[in-house]
Amino acid sequence: MATGLAHEIRNPLAAIRMHAQLIGSAHNGDLANTANDSLPVLLGEASKIEGLVQQWMFLARPQPPQITPADLGEIVAGVVRSLTPQAEHARVRLVNEVPAGLRARVDTSRLAQAIGNVTLNAIQAMPGGGTVTIRGEQDGAVRLLFHDTGHGFSEPALAHHADLFFSEKEGGMGIGMSVTSEILKAHHGRLLVANAAEGGAVVTLELPKISTSNIQHPTSNIQ
Repeated sequence: MATGLAHEIRNPLAAIRMHAQLIGSAHNGDLANTANDSLPVLLGEASKIEGLVQQWMFLARPQPPQITPADLGEIVAGVVRSLTPQAEHARVRLVNEVPAGLRARVDTSRLAQAIGNVTLNAIQAMPGGGTVTIRGEQDGAVRLLFHDTGHGFSEPALAHHADLFFSEKEGGMGIGMSVTSEILKAHHGRLLVANAAEGGAVVTLELPKISTSNIQHPTSNIQ
């Protein structure tokens, strides 16, 4: 696990070093253009490292979520803003269609981590570029649906998406979706995956509706 983490961090660190060197060696006339070109990459690669560290800390020291009522659209918007530089570098468009006022009782930082994991997986599943559309709905439960325009899930991925250390990505650690599943379980929700009839993958984060019977402080299942 430590070897996998070191491998995952080494690649974004190399990109950060390279772009920092490009900025450092730029002449005065080219400095602004070089910095503007490199900034999205620097932000995106730093975000990758931050996400990896958050995954590691969640596995090493899981804590019960701190539940409060929250606007899911606002949480999604914050994650989309943070991942937009990385998405644009990968030629992926992020579309937030979560309606205003969609609320649930959540730990905002943990749910943001789960949303970021799913969004980042979708970006990485489309190396040739594409679109990730995030929608929200509410009936008996509250749901966030992530639909990408990639090739969809393989049969093994559909069966083992939440298994710790399962990954079909070269060099992947297989932690993100497992952590996401545990975050949803800690909220008394669940993680669902499927392939859309029109193509692409659909990942659903399902949460309980706000009600007086909601449990206030559920605990994580990770030991």
